[in-house]
Amino acid sequence: MLFPMREKGPSTDASTQPHDEVSARQAYLAVAHHLAQLDRPASGLWPVPTDMGLEGPARQLAAALAAIGVKVGLVAPRALWRTDVSPSEPPLSISPADDGFDVLTPGWLSGADAGAVIERTLALVRDRYTRVLLDLSGLDILGLDQSAIVPGLDVVLFVAAGRTNEFALARMRRRLPPERILGVVLVDMAEGEPAGLA
Repeated sequence: MLFPMREKGPSTDASTQPHDEVSARQAYLAVAHHLAQLDRPASGLWPVPTDMGLEGPARQLAAALAAIGVKVGLVAPRALWRTDVSPSEPPLSISPADDGFDVLTPGWLSGADAGAVIERTLALVRDRYTRVLLDLSGLDILGLDQSAIVPGLDVVLFVAAGRTNEFALARMRRRLPPERILGVVLVDMAEGEPAGLA
């Protein structure tokens, strides 16, 4: 499904916000509505190329879901996971964000692979949220961290406009069956805003 996004957002009579901000918010709301209609409790957010950070886009998508009434938790990217936690420490910290969703920060147990951490996190919050988003940036999904794509986890691809080449997309398509790809968000990384959503 294609969610086109114009360079300038639609006009809003009473809005004092710039058109591109309105347009970005509406684009994320369109994706949020699409995801909310799917009966899938968790979605991975996978950057292509894999070295692209998703903190801003992931938070905007979580905020858009919260804005339409979805109880959402956003699993922080790997770089923010707590390292070398002891068995006596809580395996997950939950912090409310200003935009109506919670940020979930797992503890990384020594020797555990990314898939085990993600599966444990999902098990801990299964009954707490309607939708869990997992920021998969910082994980080598196609290499050492392949276990991060846990069985049954569907993904939303975040593609960098002008940076993502056909080779990177072909590798991704070989790794994931088409039915596990919920959609694509085309992000203009120079501007930090989505260039379009599909």
